[in-house]
Amino acid sequence: MNQMRRGGWRPQAHYLFDKILHSRHDCDVPTEFFEARAIFIVRRPEQAIASIVRLFTRLDRKEYETASEAAQYYVERLAALEGMWHRFPGFRRIGLTHEALLQDPDRALSAVSGRFGFSPPLENRYVSPPASRRGGGGDPLVSGRHTRIESRLAHPIQKNPVLDLPVDLASEAEERYRRLSTLFHLDSSGSDTG
Repeated sequence: MNQMRRGGWRPQAHYLFDKILHSRHDCDVPTEFFEARAIFIVRRPEQAIASIVRLFTRLDRKEYETASEAAQYYVERLAALEGMWHRFPGFRRIGLTHEALLQDPDRALSAVSGRFGFSPPLENRYVSPPASRRGGGGDPLVSGRHTRIESRLAHPIQKNPVLDLPVDLASEAEERYRRLSTLFHLDSSGSDTG
């Protein structure tokens, strides 16, 4: 419905891409939801948590104001994604790390195209419509400045930010990331074809 309200849905289009960032949007979906194709992307906890806090601060929202609040969201969301991962058939899902996507976007897009049989294959280019740059509809901070996924090979890799988190929460965030990354790796190597 959000896509329709923002003019991002075209009835004649063969595919519709949407990103789901909050578990409230996919916690009680019909079984047909798992007939879609799913691209799971996970980002290292330090980077993701710092990014969440920065985004919500810049949007002047009162959600996720602290690293602890953002880390709790991160842990909950990754736990939900792990459960979702197992509900999609192996040929309808693919998992990538954010780091792998940024290090070699063409390789990542080729893997997605190959898994789902996209013809023509995905290309590393996009147009960010104005609706994507409003809060609640995409990436309102930077999407309008780019037309492609920029490879990190051309840029120095940023150091992980130091977060002020309770040790147990930091450990749980790291463990959730490790678990999903491992599932993605097993799937790409053919060991977990679910």
